[in-house]
Formats: sequence, C-alpha cells, structure tokens
Amino acid sequence: MAYALSLGTLNVKINANNSQYEKVLRSSQKMLTSFSDKAKQVGRAMTTYVTAPLAAVGGASLKAFASFDDAMTKSTAIMSGVTDELRAEMEQTAMAISNRSVTSSEELARSYFYLASAGLDAKQSIAALGSVEKFATAGAFDMALATDLLTDAQSAMGLVSKDAAQNMTNMTRVSDVLVKANTLANASVQQFSTALTAKAGTAMKSYNISLEEGVSVLAAYADQGIKAEYAGNMFDRMLRLTIKSVNGNEEAWKKYGIATKAANGDLLPLADIIEGITRATDGMGATQKAAALEMLGFEARAQGAILPLLGLSDNLRNYQSELQKAGGLTNDVANKQLKSFSSQMKILWNNIVNASIAIGRILAPYVLQLNEYIKEAITWWNSLSDETKKWIVLVGVGVAALGPLLLSLGVFAGLLSSAIGLLSGISVATLGWVAAIGAATAAITWLVTN
Repeated sequence: MAYALSLGTLNVKINANNSQYEKVLRSSQKMLTSFSDKAKQVGRAMTTYVTAPLAAVGGASLKAFASFDDAMTKSTAIMSGVTDELRAEMEQTAMAISNRSVTSSEELARSYFYLASAGLDAKQSIAALGSVEKFATAGAFDMALATDLLTDAQSAMGLVSKDAAQNMTNMTRVSDVLVKANTLANASVQQFSTALTAKAGTAMKSYNISLEEGVSVLAAYADQGIKAEYAGNMFDRMLRLTIKSVNGNEEAWKKYGIATKAANGDLLPLADIIEGITRATDGMGATQKAAALEMLGFEARAQGAILPLLGLSDNLRNYQSELQKAGGLTNDVANKQLKSFSSQMKILWNNIVNASIAIGRILAPYVLQLNEYIKEAITWWNSLSDETKKWIVLVGVGVAALGPLLLSLGVFAGLLSSAIGLLSGISVATLGWVAAIGAATAAITWLVTN
C-alpha cells in the first residue's frame, strides 16, 4: 500500500529594507521614552511647586480662619445686640491692630471676651481694644491679664463710662498713669494695677482722691518695698485712718499745727498732710513719735500704714506732678518696644496670618458646602437597603482593583518599550527566517497529530 503526501509548495519571500525597519522601531521607542520623561518631569514639577504649596496654603488658611472665627464667636456669644455688621467691625478692628502690633488677631479676638466680662458692650469694646493692646505691650504681659488689670483698675476708680469714646479716654488715662508710675518708682505696671484693684482704687473713689494723687502714694510705698496687693490694702488703711483721725481728733491736729481740711471740707492734698505730720514729729524719739501719732488718732497697731510715708512729702508732690503729665506715655513706650527685631518679626508673622485668615474666609463657605454634601450622602446611604449597600461595596472593591490593574498595564507598557528596543536590533531577514521556521514547525506538528 502506497502513501502519498503532498505538502505543496512552501515559499518564504523576504523582501524588506532592514534600515527602514530599524528606523521606525527606534523612532517609536524614542517618542515613547521622550513622552514618558516629559510627563514625569511636568508631573513632579506641578506636584512640588503648585499642588503641594496650594494644598498647604489652603490648609493653613482654613486653620487660621477657624481659630480666629472660634475666638470671635465665643467673645460675641456673651454680648447682646451684636449684628453681622457690628461683628464685622470688631473683626476688622482686631486684624488692623494685629497688623501693626505683636499681638495676634486671634488673641485680640479673645480679648473681646474679657472686655465683655468687664461689662463693656460691643461698641465700647471696639473703642477700648487698642488701648488695652498698647497697655499689654507697654506692661509686657498678655492680653487676658492686661484686660483684667486695666478694666478692674478703671472700674475701681469709678472711671467707667457708657459713652464709648469717653470710656476709651478714661481707660487710656489709667493706662498712662500706671505705665508712668512704673518709670518713676520701684514697682512694675502689674504691681501698680494690682494695688489699685486691691482696695486702693475703691478708697480713692470713696474719698475723692484723684488717680494721680493716689498712685503717687502707691509709688512712695513701692520705694519702701511695699507693693502690689499689700500696697493697695495699706493705702486703704492709711486713708481711712487719716480721715477718721482728722474727724475725731481735730484739737490734737490743731495743737500740732497740722492743717487737714480745705474750705469745702475735703482733705487737703495727702502730701501736705504727710508733710505736717513729718514736721510735727521731727526730732522725736521712737516712743515720743508713737505717742504723738496716738494723740492724732493713729493707734499703735495702725501706725504702720503712715510711718513709711513720713519724710516723703516732696516725693509725693513730684510723683503726682509727673503722673499728671503722663498722657500718651503708654503709646510711646509700646512703640519703642515694637522697634526690636523680635517684635518686627512677630508683626510680620501677624500680617502673614491675617492674609491667611482672609484666604480661609473665602475657602470656608466651600468647605461648609462640601460638609452639606457629605451629610446628604450619609443620609442617602442610610436610606439604602442592606442588599443595595452590599452591591455598592462590591462595586467599590472592583473599582479599587483598578489601581493594581493599571499598575500591571504600566509594567506591560514598560516591557513593550523594552521589546521594541530589542526588536530594533534584529534584522528583517532574521525575522523572516524565524517566520519560516515557525511555519515549518507548524506543518510538522500537523503531520504528527494527524
């Protein structure tokens, strides 16, 4: 039995231009590589110099605005009758002061709370804020303490006014006198403020002693090491004892030749009374002086309030004269302190923060709107059935898998680029032979399997 197998004619025709083939492959590879490099370069530049900085600025601005807005909201919450326009004026005032001072706009916003706690309304607080800030800078303490000290001292002296402009004038006067006292005597602004709030201020108001005269006595006490609350309590005791002694021992005062009252019945200046007591007891021994003071009405245990002042009448007059010329001193001292490099850096930073607050104010409504969208989305999600939620989760998992898939495609693209590079080194003729061998192999495989 004869078998006949005809494979037909196998013709392999190779007719191509090697150089043209390689040129196309290399050009394709070059284009892909160039595009990849440029895309990466632009992407890195955009991320580094545009996306990241804008995201950082946006986040910082929103944070700065949120802090400032929170402070303003808490401050105005305890004020009545604060309209949107009035709040805007309060905010603008705080930021304007901050732009030229070392106090941040957020701290100034919090100061409105302390001013409101002291009984000031919105208009009064706006007018007073600058004075308090200058007082804090000149006295070198924070706004919370400055507000408490200044408003308490002003209130103790009975210098609070419902008129915003007059109240600011009175507050500035108190501030100037306290800062001036600090430059005259051995006590700090805070110590003089504390002395006023510790009975001294109330005593001055009760017995018609002016701020300047009363603080001159506190300055004399300070030079004797008697300061702050201790000085305030001692001043109160000295003044009450003096008035009681004058009223109850007029004959004794006349005997020692000490004038005590003016024609209208008010006390003569304290410096004059101290001078009279000093002159009357000058040259006396300790026991004689103590006896003389008792005759004047100062009991032994109470003499400690008057003794530190004896011999200081000239100091009292000089201090009072200087304190009466203290107008504008707080502003001068504060401005001098602002010239330091550290202060200038703080002012610069305040300006940067305030610019951030302005940006955050623009972004905030969009964030709030996004918040509403998220709330709506949550409400929609909660309204879905469990089965629907299940399918959404599964779809989400599928979408999440796209990332690894795209990564795989990227790897494949890289391999393709490498393959193109490899093929560029293989001649067209070689590819033809490979094709021919492949065809022959396929034919033999067909024979064996059939």
